[in-house]
Amino acid sequence: MSRERPLVLDLDETLIHSQHDGVIRQMVRPGTPPDFILRVTIDRHPVRFFVHKRPHVDFFLDITSQWYELVVFTASMEIYGAAVADKLDNNRGILRRRFYRQHCTMDFGSFTKDLSAISRDLSIFILDNSPGAYRSYPDNAIPIKSWFSDPYDTALLNLLPVLDAPEVYQRCPVGAQSQPASSEQLVACCCW
Repeated sequence: MSRERPLVLDLDETLIHSQHDGVIRQMVRPGTPPDFILRVTIDRHPVRFFVHKRPHVDFFLDITSQWYELVVFTASMEIYGAAVADKLDNNRGILRRRFYRQHCTMDFGSFTKDLSAISRDLSIFILDNSPGAYRSYPDNAIPIKSWFSDPYDTALLNLLPVLDAPEVYQRCPVGAQSQPASSEQLVACCCW
């Protein structure tokens, strides 16, 4: 499979979890240090975000960047989302294309991500914890459980066999189709 095929990645509760100053209900066990702290200004107010990376996220990004063009698409504000993506990229140049809240549409009270803005032929997958985000593209979705703080989470590692498309396409009859396989077809062909 060509590395030009996009894999769209959500940030919050998919690759990371963050909390900002003033959060009353903590989702992370008290005393757990963040992986990094972001300082951004929103509406002329300085805000600190304490960001925790999902277990294995760096390994996941290293591996999948060899198979796909990784694209960040978050419903977060650009000032925050760009800073998170910069930290995750860590000067590797693997998260170059990015889409933010202004690229989403409001649909039924939640932000929906328009994948046609990324690729017209929709030969694309989106990894997101929020079904509302990919409501218009269910066949392109790879759902993932929301992550907040479980240090033993292996969801990203578990997805690697599914995303290892060259192997999946060789084993799976849907890989020979002219249309991309749906996420359900890829999962059904993967030996889990």
